[in-house]
Amino acid sequence: MSLSISAMRNIAFPTGYSGPARQKSDESGFDLALAELKELASKTPAERARDAVLKRHGLDEKSYAEMPEDSRKLLEREIAEAVQRAIQTKDQATTRFA
Repeated sequence: MSLSISAMRNIAFPTGYSGPARQKSDESGFDLALAELKELASKTPAERARDAVLKRHGLDEKSYAEMPEDSRKLLEREIAEAVQRAIQTKDQATTRFA
């Protein structure tokens, strides 16, 4: 016995069914996630490392710019170390598969 795709289109959902197949997809959530993924993919490993350090400290660009200079220098050193680790990790991955 074979079943064609066109025959399956005629299958109806049971009365009262409200499962995932009946619910509309959240397009705005999907679009938001897709935009976030595109932004992340467009960044270099150094930019992602810097963003990760700022996020770990609960900072955004504005609050980072407003920090006292001595605190910012300490954070810049941490960012430089994170960037260096990211570059080394990328280089190791590249040489491993080259």
